Amino acid sequence: MATLRDIARKANVSIMTVSRVIKNSGYVNKDTRRRVEAAIEEMDYRPNEIARSLVNSRTNNIMLIVPDIENMFFCEMLKGTEKILRQHGFQSIFADTEGQIKDEKEFADRALSHMVDGIIFYCPRADSTYLESISTKIPTVVVDRRVQSELVDQIYIDNKLGAMRAVDYLFQNGHRKIGLIEGPENVLANLRRRDGYVSALQKHKIAPDEKYIFSGDFSFENGQAAFAYFSALPDRPTAYFATNDLMALGFIQQAQDNDVSIPGDLSIIGFDNISISRLISPQLTTVNNPKHRMGALAAYRLLNKLGESIEIPKYDLTNELVIRASVRSVP
Repeated sequence: MATLRDIARKANVSIMTVSRVIKNSGYVNKDTRRRVEAAIEEMDYRPNEIARSLVNSRTNNIMLIVPDIENMFFCEMLKGTEKILRQHGFQSIFADTEGQIKDEKEFADRALSHMVDGIIFYCPRADSTYLESISTKIPTVVVDRRVQSELVDQIYIDNKLGAMRAVDYLFQNGHRKIGLIEGPENVLANLRRRDGYVSALQKHKIAPDEKYIFSGDFSFENGQAAFAYFSALPDRPTAYFATNDLMALGFIQQAQDNDVSIPGDLSIIGFDNISISRLISPQLTTVNNPKHRMGALAAYRLLNKLGESIEIPKYDLTNELVIRASVRSVP
């Protein structure tokens, strides 16, 4: 592999001049810069990142810890993060915990060995004490999770309000028996969405009924199982609120396989507004979650903690109801 000395010899300049061209720092006249750049291209020079990290105590690697990398919700959020990190010279290391708290902690503990410069947690399931502890040891940002600690840099939206808007919309369309299809109880975002469902029912003077609540794991298959569960009830709901889109899509697919019309027979609303929710038939009414902006803001926040001189944009992180075709009005 070519070295700085090789490039300097080829361009007939000093090693310091080559370093200035590569780092784009200090004055180098145009003719000299062109000679150095030509030598770099001809000799296919690549900086030794390992050596550079030893000198700077930086790896320019960021660990992104996500509970399910196959879930399109997280894919869209990660895309927002990775784009900003890459623009500022950082690389992403993806860690998929498959929803396991022990794996989440194991990945974070590995990061403390200086393999990475910082961590971004997406919807973490570890307890607040652990997240606070990690934040004091390595630059950390937590996304889509509210932690009761000023030491934890966090980005979250009002999941409860979004859920209330969804259930209110079902009430506006005449539905009074409304089922809930929810995810894991150890995910705070899910609990906040459940709180929104309960609050909306109470607002309309309806007591929550446990038999109208199906708990699962946020998966497409969980939505299918929810359809089977509710179909077996003698007095099933006419409408459903799912705390994420994947479960709503699974419910719709299973309904169609059993010749049940959505929204002709049953109505359903999801949460997150993942890209596929507008590609199916019927298009899914859902609560838009500003995933890409949240992911980008997480990157900016972490870069700021790492001492990068960048301006953090002011993003609107409110959620809103996206009305499509999966809900119909009933008498």
